[in-house]
Amino acid sequence: MNWILEGRCWKFGDNLSLDDDIIEFAKVFVQGVRVSDPGYLKQHVFTNLIPDFPQRAKPGDIVVAGKRFGQGNPHIYGLLGMHGLGLGLVAESVPRFTYRMLIAAGLPSLPFCPEITKMAEDGDELRVDFASGRFENLSRGLSAKAEPLPAVLLEIIALGGSTNALRKRLEEGGPLRTGGKASVP
Repeated sequence: MNWILEGRCWKFGDNLSLDDDIIEFAKVFVQGVRVSDPGYLKQHVFTNLIPDFPQRAKPGDIVVAGKRFGQGNPHIYGLLGMHGLGLGLVAESVPRFTYRMLIAAGLPSLPFCPEITKMAEDGDELRVDFASGRFENLSRGLSAKAEPLPAVLLEIIALGGSTNALRKRLEEGGPLRTGGKASVP
């Protein structure tokens, strides 16, 4: 997996809801059945905030968000849709359940970057190395270092999320990796 994404900044504020702001929960249903396919979900990401977001966003673009990104009901669909668009996430903070769902969705992220919203504006060109935690605003010549996710969680993301990690573990007949523990802040 290429851990370095370079693209446009999509800046959002604090308290974005999983069910209203990231994706409207009603949009995850097709004929009364919940859909978890990132290819389907990506067409609805952030459309309550920016109606043409899925058409304008490009793979490699980076969402920069304030505090409590992904608050509310613990639904993974918006994060799967972001993954489907090929986006990355850098946030000041996320709730504990959202932290877990970022990994499950296979979304490259730096979920705990205090005051990162002061370093980027909507439309800036960014480069983020999610494996090392390096954040660069190429438009403004600014950079920062954040704590990257633990290696065991990066491995799950590299496999495309928890479903693929589980498949791999079952196929190999053992744990995803030996040793090391991942903690949730």
